[in-house]
Amino acid sequence: MSDVSFKLFDSILKTLSDNYGKELSILEIAKKVYPDYYYGKKDFPYDIQNINDQHSTDIINSLNFLDSNGYINLNFPLQKASINAKGLMKIRTEGFQKEYNRRFWNTILQRWTWIILPIAGAVTAICAIINVCRCGS
Repeated sequence: MSDVSFKLFDSILKTLSDNYGKELSILEIAKKVYPDYYYGKKDFPYDIQNINDQHSTDIINSLNFLDSNGYINLNFPLQKASINAKGLMKIRTEGFQKEYNRRFWNTILQRWTWIILPIAGAVTAICAIINVCRCGS
């Protein structure tokens, strides 16, 4: 998944959490996530199978992902979505973007630790041997 997907997931969850306890239409969510693109539009493409623009496809795919992982409740026949407790906890604690960034940097630090630690150990051992040899002479 890309960085953009995580931002979109967080944006959708944030929109739904701001309206906790309410069902929002997919168009209302889309207008908050992509305000410039959906400005003035009166309805969302109802034929989900034949969506021809990227923004609508991204919204539908993101809603499907969030629903299938239990973060939101999606009602496709009515084209409405609401956030549940798991989604509310996700966006209030760290969200997808922060979790991705945290894991990314942890991986980098872990790899550097694996490289630097043996080198530091070897340098320390060499210095100890040199010090013992100097003191013994």
